[in-house]
Amino acid sequence: MDHGTSRLRRRMIDIDGEIEKDESELEWLLENLRKNDQLTDHMVNVVESFERRLLKLEDAIMPVYRETEALKQLQKATEMTLSSIDHIIAHYHVARETQQFIKEGAAARLEEFLAVLERLHGAARFFSVSHPGSVELNQVRGLLERGSAALEVEFVSVLSRRSNPVPPELTAELAEAAQAGDDWWTRERGDGGQREDGEGARRVEHLPEGAAHELARIASWLGTHSGSLEFLKSYQQIRSRVLLRSMSELREHHQKLGVRSARTLTAPLPSACKPSKRIGSMIVPPSVQRLQSLSKSDRRKSISDVTSIEAMEDSLELDAQLYLPCIPGFLKLAMSEFHLLEQILPTHHHATAFEKLLWDAMDKLITDGEKVASSAKRAAERRNFFVISPLFAVIRRLRSCQRGFNIVLQITSSAIKERVPLLISNMEAAGFGLLDGFTSYIKSGSGKDYTVPKDGTVHELSSVVILFLREVLDFQEIAGGILSSQGYQHSSLEKNVGAAEKENICLSAYICSVRSRVERALAGMAHGYEDSALGAVFLINNYNYLRCSLRSFGLLPLIELTEAGTDGAYEGLIEEQIVIYKKSWRKLLDHITASGLPSLEPGSKIKSKERKMIKDKFSAFNNGLEELCKVQRTWAIPDRDLRAKIHGEGKPGVVRAYGSFLERFASVSFSKNPSKYIRYSVEQVAVLLDGRFDATA
Repeated sequence: MDHGTSRLRRRMIDIDGEIEKDESELEWLLENLRKNDQLTDHMVNVVESFERRLLKLEDAIMPVYRETEALKQLQKATEMTLSSIDHIIAHYHVARETQQFIKEGAAARLEEFLAVLERLHGAARFFSVSHPGSVELNQVRGLLERGSAALEVEFVSVLSRRSNPVPPELTAELAEAAQAGDDWWTRERGDGGQREDGEGARRVEHLPEGAAHELARIASWLGTHSGSLEFLKSYQQIRSRVLLRSMSELREHHQKLGVRSARTLTAPLPSACKPSKRIGSMIVPPSVQRLQSLSKSDRRKSISDVTSIEAMEDSLELDAQLYLPCIPGFLKLAMSEFHLLEQILPTHHHATAFEKLLWDAMDKLITDGEKVASSAKRAAERRNFFVISPLFAVIRRLRSCQRGFNIVLQITSSAIKERVPLLISNMEAAGFGLLDGFTSYIKSGSGKDYTVPKDGTVHELSSVVILFLREVLDFQEIAGGILSSQGYQHSSLEKNVGAAEKENICLSAYICSVRSRVERALAGMAHGYEDSALGAVFLINNYNYLRCSLRSFGLLPLIELTEAGTDGAYEGLIEEQIVIYKKSWRKLLDHITASGLPSLEPGSKIKSKERKMIKDKFSAFNNGLEELCKVQRTWAIPDRDLRAKIHGEGKPGVVRAYGSFLERFASVSFSKNPSKYIRYSVEQVAVLLDGRFDATA
């Protein structure tokens, strides 16, 4: 009880202490609050006093401020008025101040001259608004016209003095480099997709940079401020002449170098100049016989040597050789002209100026191409079909450059864009005329139009046909495309076949047609021989030559597309003629048959009639063998394997038959002088037979 009371008392004492502490703090807070109220009242009084004084100050200053602002506006208006007056006064004086400057022209001080023209142009605008009929306006306009005319004169002067043709060596180098690459145009512009020939743009510099800048400044001013477009016409005319001259010098450059140097831009072309003879009604090139024995590489080399001497006499050959480098050369020059035009002329004049600039050079390029096509058509009429190689070389070049033409002529009108496709179409028509004409003039029939070789060797027609087909094969894609586009069809051609395969099938059908016609012509020629055996040898030689040539020159795989088994068919034809040739021995074998003779024993007596029969058979065989070997010794079978085959076909039968006959009657006493009738031993007969087809035997 006492413990609890003492604890309660201590607790009450603690509470009383805390209350006293809180009361003390409360009195401190109340005292501070009273002080803050006093400070607040004092601050409010200060602010109210400041506000009253500020209002009094504003009332005193605002009239001064308003007066000052009015003075500033008045000063600004005065300055503007004075500036306008000075500007107007300057317009009145501009004619007097610039008259002498305009009279002296723009030479050597272009930027100053352009600044003067700007002043005149500004004065003309002022007077046309403020004083439309004033004397000052007429004076300024007159000076402006004279200044514009002087600027045009300077434009023409700079352009004429600084414009020179591109060196033909550079053009040829760029064209050759372009042809060597797969893609002519490697860089694209971002403003319309016009591709840019980076190599040509970097290397062909038509004008010095300073001159191009001057021309661009003049063209910009004239295009913006002058209503005259004479400067544009002058640009078109001058650059057109330069482009045409560059093309002419390129052609002259290759003409001076000669055909041998022109091979850097094209494969060598075959000789197709003045004919030395005709086959039937067809012209044969003079170098055909010499070339037919050479390999393809040697033939090409030989042709290039012959060309420099002979082909110069043929206009088509020369025109094609000189025309080929002009095609990529034109594209290179045209693209570089477009780059120059972009630097100088305002954008809205590009399309018109570029087309007119190109027109004369393009017209010359097309005219020269039409000349090649026309010459090819005339050659087809003259039956000179070996001009097909230069024509096809031009077509190939035009096709390979067609993408370049599409790019270069992109901004021009259809009138100029369509000229190259029309030229290609015209050339292809001429090419088809040569291809079709060649088949037409390989005549079938009796062969009365042809002179056959006396020794039965390969006819020149066969050589010419193979040479022609070899030239066609060198341009397989061109020939196939022409035949396909001209509607040359074949029964094996399917509807859904691809373009390349279609072209190959059309070319295959064409070669088969040529082969069929030449075979019929050869068969007709064979009838011209009095000796059917010689006719057979003639056909054997020609069939074998055609088969071997088609095989060795890669023509057989192409023929197989439409006529399978061609190689075997030739083998069959040769075998048929060998059978006909072997018939020439039948009469000789008939002489040494024992038909009609009795069986005789050695030493037995025979009748005079039987002796005469034996003598006659030996004599007939001897004379027949000698005559036959003498005649056939002059015949020719150049192919060794074929000659051995024919020897193997005829010789064993004759030797065996003669050996049997000789064995049977050599011991029979049918004559007092048997050596008179038994002239040859079996071995001697074999030697005589080996002498066939050998004039030296």
